[in-house]
Amino acid sequence: VTLNQQAAEALGQPRRYFSRQVHSQLIQQLTAAGAQLIVFDVAFKDPRNEEEDAALEAAIKTSQRVVLFDYLKRYQLDGAGKQAFAGKVDIEEIIPPLARFRNVALGSGPFVLPKSAALVDHFYPLMQVQGKLSLSQPLIALSFAKPEFWQTFSERLQQLEAGERDGVAKKELEGNAPLA
Repeated sequence: VTLNQQAAEALGQPRRYFSRQVHSQLIQQLTAAGAQLIVFDVAFKDPRNEEEDAALEAAIKTSQRVVLFDYLKRYQLDGAGKQAFAGKVDIEEIIPPLARFRNVALGSGPFVLPKSAALVDHFYPLMQVQGKLSLSQPLIALSFAKPEFWQTFSERLQQLEAGERDGVAKKELEGNAPLA
């Protein structure tokens, strides 16, 4: 489901911030229609109108099939002139959805695509952020949509030594080949 400019106009919504009531109704309708999984790429990281937030929380909880998006904030610190470091340092911070939504959802995770103006032909299933290996949102969604695949994948991941896992994730973040 695309919530774009055309949908905003049809629903009488501002383009940038759809009402959480719209998201609540969408969850209810998709659940009633039998959707196996509902995955949002919207960062529900800030509180809004309490009535709408409560409705969204209730819809997520009732549906029991919603995976949410963790916002990945990236910024640089300039260390020029500081004794601790020189040059620029890239910082990545995962900002999860509000706890009230995250606690009733199936899960949440970041979804980072390679930076390219061309066709997107892969994504990063694993990420290393703040020294911690994290599963991406598509992998979390896959774990619920295809539990038989997830079982095999998680067993393989557990077999890898921690150092090897970190090395694989690091290669991914450096923009080299995607995980096979």
